[in-house]
Amino acid sequence: RTLAEGGRPLSDIVYLHATLSDVRLVEAFGSCFQACFPGAQPACTVVIAFPEDPGSLLSLEAIAVAGGGTPLTGDLAGPAPLGSAAVLAGDDLYIGGQY
Repeated sequence: RTLAEGGRPLSDIVYLHATLSDVRLVEAFGSCFQACFPGAQPACTVVIAFPEDPGSLLSLEAIAVAGGGTPLTGDLAGPAPLGSAAVLAGDDLYIGGQY
């Protein structure tokens, strides 16, 4: 919502941190993530923890940079569960925590 209010697209997101209240939500979150980022994906970290608000199923924190960034790939042991391994945006490197 905040990006849209500022007239910025989802493609400006370079890093996304998701906290899910239940491990059974990971598959649904992954489907939504893929739908929102069908092309270049931000670096992403997903954790399972009790939310700050007990009525919440998930909490999202995102870092966006005007114009987005460049996803970086490397010699990883297998496919990334979600997102890029890292995203370079200007002089800043955002690293996902799924590896």
